[in-house]
Amino acid sequence: ELFDYYYKVLPDFEPLTEEEFASAHPFEKCFMENRRVGHETREEMRRVRAAYYSMVEYEDGLLGEVLHAAEERLDLENTVFLYVSDHGDSIGEHGLFWKSNLREGAVRVPMIFSWKGHGREGCKIKPPVSLIDLAPTFIELASAPSLPVMDGKSLVRYITNGDAEDERAVISEICDIKGDAPGAMIRLGKYKYCRYYGYKERMLFDLEEDPGENINLCGDPRYREIETELDNRLCEVWDENAMYEERERAQKDIAIRRGCAKFQKSQLFYDEWKQVGKERNENYLITENGILSD
Repeated sequence: ELFDYYYKVLPDFEPLTEEEFASAHPFEKCFMENRRVGHETREEMRRVRAAYYSMVEYEDGLLGEVLHAAEERLDLENTVFLYVSDHGDSIGEHGLFWKSNLREGAVRVPMIFSWKGHGREGCKIKPPVSLIDLAPTFIELASAPSLPVMDGKSLVRYITNGDAEDERAVISEICDIKGDAPGAMIRLGKYKYCRYYGYKERMLFDLEEDPGENINLCGDPRYREIETELDNRLCEVWDENAMYEERERAQKDIAIRRGCAKFQKSQLFYDEWKQVGKERNENYLITENGILSD
């Protein structure tokens, strides 16, 4: 029912053109080629997006049931609700689908707190925050001892007072095992900067002026200063060579365990993505003997 509704009401979404594919970042071209996406028809795009929107609304209804049950059974002034996700999902923007890329559809997630009697209702924090902020936040909410080392920072004062730091930078990284190069991004204010291992091409976007990430500002002399600053700040915490080497070691370890699990007819590891047949294996760069391809 929800699928049929959104299939009818959603506007057409134009598929990726050959010109857009040709101008895409090399990482994103590789992403699309590895997964055989980027050439969808208008009908396929409509069905994908209708499915996504309908699942979001269905989940929203389930969350409403949880909150209704909590209102009947819990002391809401002593209960903090958090709605969050570990990643987003691209649904055709720039020819991309799923996660494992650094576009906003994949890396930007909701983080919604609800705490009756505390904070300003409907308050929105403008600067970006990170999932690594959740541990220090819950530690402070529980009045528990701090951990010896934490990379994130508590969001309690953001929640209760609406205070926010405008110049805070947040980092996100990807290191998949499906043949993609490791990558990382830094967000500072309205600017977002991305780089990937093995590629000289970088990406810089002004998300206020260009929320769709259509205009790459890297190389533009007017943005050279912010590009250099963000690159330096990102490289202070992200070593692309070390990340690549770690990924290579992990791939070999995973391949050994997959092979062992297959030999023992175990479903726990070899079939973690329910690999079926040659086509499915090629989609995820897994050969018949369980060894990851280059």
